[in-house]
Amino acid sequence: MRRFFYAFVAALSFQSAATAQTPFTQGNLVITRVGDGLVTLSSKAAPIALLELTPTGTIVQTVELPFKDEQLTGSNKKITVQGSSSNDGNITISADGRFFIVTGYSCDT
Repeated sequence: MRRFFYAFVAALSFQSAATAQTPFTQGNLVITRVGDGLVTLSSKAAPIALLELTPTGTIVQTVELPFKDEQLTGSNKKITVQGSSSNDGNITISADGRFFIVTGYSCDT
C-alpha cells in the first residue's frame, strides 16, 4: 500500500474551541505522549496526546490529538508521528505563549 506523508505543524490553542478540554494552567508542564500505551511503538504512525502535569508529576488532564478521519472537525487535519522516532512529536510554545506547536504527519495509523 502506498502512503503519502504530509509534514505539517499543528498549533494548539490554550483555549481551543474545537475540543472541550480545560485550559492549561500556568506553571504546569505539558508533554507529548506517543502511542496509546497498548500497542508496541514501531516505525508505523502512532497517535499523540498532550499530558498536563503539575510540578510534582500529577496528571491534570490528557488531550488526545485527532489521528483518525472521524475525529476531524472543520478544516482540521489529523496528526501522527513515527512511533520509534526520537525526532517527531517534539513540543514547543509560541513566542506569545498562546499556542503549543507539535510536529508530525497527516497519515493513517
